Amino acid sequence: MACIGALGLIALASPFYLFPAASRWAGLLFLPAAAILGWIILRKPLPASPLNLPLLLISVTMLISAYASYDLSVSLPKLAGLLLGIAIFIATSAYSANPKLWKIGFYILILVGVAVSLMGLVGMQWPLAEAYSKFPALYRLAVKIPFLLNGLPGAEDGFNPNEVAGTLLWSILPAIALFASLGIAYFFRKFKADRPFRKLLEIFFLGICLLVMTIVFVLSQSRGGYIGLGISFLIAIFLLLPSPKRRRFRLLAIGSGLLIVGLAIFTLFQSSNNSSSDALTSATGLLTYSSFSLRYQFWTYGIQTLRDFPLTGIGMNTFRYIVFSLFPAPCVVSGCDLAHVHNEVLQVGLDLGIPGLIAFLSLYFASFWMLFKLYNEADQTGIDQFSLKLLILGLAGALFSHFIYGITDAVALGAKPGFVFWLLLGLISGLYQQHFRNSDLKGSEL
Repeated sequence: MACIGALGLIALASPFYLFPAASRWAGLLFLPAAAILGWIILRKPLPASPLNLPLLLISVTMLISAYASYDLSVSLPKLAGLLLGIAIFIATSAYSANPKLWKIGFYILILVGVAVSLMGLVGMQWPLAEAYSKFPALYRLAVKIPFLLNGLPGAEDGFNPNEVAGTLLWSILPAIALFASLGIAYFFRKFKADRPFRKLLEIFFLGICLLVMTIVFVLSQSRGGYIGLGISFLIAIFLLLPSPKRRRFRLLAIGSGLLIVGLAIFTLFQSSNNSSSDALTSATGLLTYSSFSLRYQFWTYGIQTLRDFPLTGIGMNTFRYIVFSLFPAPCVVSGCDLAHVHNEVLQVGLDLGIPGLIAFLSLYFASFWMLFKLYNEADQTGIDQFSLKLLILGLAGALFSHFIYGITDAVALGAKPGFVFWLLLGLISGLYQQHFRNSDLKGSEL
């Protein structure tokens, strides 16, 4: 019940963190104060998890980056978003150690993806013209959808399609895994005899959710998202195949991978050919010679800035303003909104410094290590264990596909949709706690 109460407090406090204001900064102390009070009463600061140490380091670097920021009001939205994300992780990790509550959390992850899809469908920024679209056929479909969400704080002109796709990557593969898991269980009649229709409705509902997310994901035209999802899906299929069949699947996987990469390269050069010799105006207001050359220029700016501020970073959310002061920017228009450096790991380094970057990567490494242990512990013969493997691969695929996407794009740490990342980590940590409650976790408990 304590975990449910914590989630209720987070839900009540979330508007202060999603839409912070300098005049209401004291409201941001609510969750840390509630957490400290809960730790004193329960005498257990954090649920036992290998993610605790990286989490602590990120919290420390977040405070240091706040000191390093040239203007705390600029950094406040991202600081508040990161605080909310950490609180969501702690609460989710605690309650999802219970198998029944873990399943509820898994459904919440999927429903959040559906909510992001529906909001993105009527609120995404589409290219200004078909010539600027990566896939013109999709553009002709997208522009027929009415734009209903306008003027939201932090997204006044709508949602960036790439960011919508990056957020959906945290939910799509888990939804596919749960859909397949329930479908296999239904096919083999693993449910009780008096509940098959109820389970069939559950499968149908999941299918609708998956369809909605897939449609919006495709319409986003995010090439990084396509590549990340495609590679993760192929790896998951390969791991599920029995060993003799894996050899034959390798050729199909290699061919499919080359097709995905080739499609991405083709669209990259297509967009480059569509741009003029001077510049091309995109939906985000940037001027670009080509998609890749623009990103390369951003990465160069980001690396040079990180070299100048390696320990503290430049403060969360400040790169979008500092870049115009530190560098001549021939590839962008001065005054446009350059939200991030288009590489998620590098952006974390700019926000939190190299110590924060190491902590962020440690979250990934520790999560994959937990999932690897869970996958190896699952019995390969039973249907129930096969379903568990599907769910584990869905969680791992969500992390890996977004990491691939983050090579050329980013959902910046502390961004509003970033709480989905922390929800995902909490579910991974909770599942690990369910299966390894003994000596493995004692050294990780803070």
